[in-house]
Amino acid sequence: MAKVQKVNSIKNDEFYMVGIGSSAGGIEALSLLVKHLPEDLNCCYVIAQHLSPNYKSILHEILNRESKLLVKKVSDGEKPKKNTVYVIPPNKNLVVKNKTLILQEPPKEIFTKPSINILFESISQ
Repeated sequence: MAKVQKVNSIKNDEFYMVGIGSSAGGIEALSLLVKHLPEDLNCCYVIAQHLSPNYKSILHEILNRESKLLVKKVSDGEKPKKNTVYVIPPNKNLVVKNKTLILQEPPKEIFTKPSINILFESISQ
């Protein structure tokens, strides 16, 4: 008799978080990506796009028109929800602590903002 073992199973109320990094010129690629994201993959997605600190980004609005999923700008202290795409605002870093999205001022010595490295490290923890 064969024994079946589930690998990487998660509880019903849990989901995976996927970090996505983009340069300022990546709007077309991001549009194509979100257009083809499945609606029921049990994930949320966080997009960090490098922009000028003073740039007023409407990336979340642009991507929302292309996606079947809800696309929104991250709010500080927000609890992420599955099947949602979050866009980090310019000149902020995002860390995940206790299943909460926390926006932080970036260190002055980091040139690209938001920092995809900080996001990836935070998600992995």
